[in-house]
Amino acid sequence: MSVLRPAFNILVVCGCWMPSSCRTSHGKLFYTLHTTFVILLLYSFCVSQLLNVILNVNTADELSDSLYMFIASVLSCCKIFALLINRKAIGVLSRQLEKEPCKPLDTQEITVQKKFDRSIG
Repeated sequence: MSVLRPAFNILVVCGCWMPSSCRTSHGKLFYTLHTTFVILLLYSFCVSQLLNVILNVNTADELSDSLYMFIASVLSCCKIFALLINRKAIGVLSRQLEKEPCKPLDTQEITVQKKFDRSIG
């Protein structure tokens, strides 16, 4: 997957995208465990933020700060959940970006593609 490689590398580290090097059943098992661990950490952080909103708020400023953090953590949980559900569709889309008509055809388009690949990654 040469398209969007930096973004996919970040997703691999976060446990949301299985790398192409995980071909064996042991590699897939370990990566699934890694994904599960990362997701559990994220959801436990979200629960702790909810408990912070419920139990530790004394002033309006603390309430606004705690709610802001809680909403941000809930949104990241929702984004990760949506990403994990749509993993196959994202893979299909990224493969389509490497085919016609998105693939660079002549040397000028290849030069432009390489220039922008260097600027983002």
